[in-house]
Amino acid sequence: MNLLKTQYNFIKDSRRVLLDYCSTISYEDFTKVNDNFGGRSIEFLFLHIINTYKYWLKDFPEQADSLYINYVSKLNLGKIRKHFTETDNIVSEFLEKYSTEMNNRIMRTIQNKNISLTATPLQLFTHATMHEFHHKGQILTMSRMLGYTPVDTDIIRFE
Repeated sequence: MNLLKTQYNFIKDSRRVLLDYCSTISYEDFTKVNDNFGGRSIEFLFLHIINTYKYWLKDFPEQADSLYINYVSKLNLGKIRKHFTETDNIVSEFLEKYSTEMNNRIMRTIQNKNISLTATPLQLFTHATMHEFHHKGQILTMSRMLGYTPVDTDIIRFE
């Protein structure tokens, strides 16, 4: 379990670098939709990352129905950082709860799709963290398309 906690600390540090970089992006560009990314904005992708952690690490395993951040909230980076603090708490609680059960299978019904899905806590954790990195790459690409020069947000960086 310490390995996954350490891994998540690396992810949080990479996210910190990304958020610090995004503070150099104008609010207009931060919220500008990009047709090459399905009409999504950088802000939207951050909210999507947060909501995805909440769904897969809280709602799915607990068969709960949390309140999600509205995608038209128009939040600034300060509020997004606060939501990531809540996300970090969800991850911490998830890792504690399933510390000895990471390979046990959880079966849940996904209500809006009317299907059942089975996954282990390790799969859920891996899915949520990989999902963040997928969208992190999109955020960096979107910023480059807006004329910014992205920073290195890899886990291993040459700073």
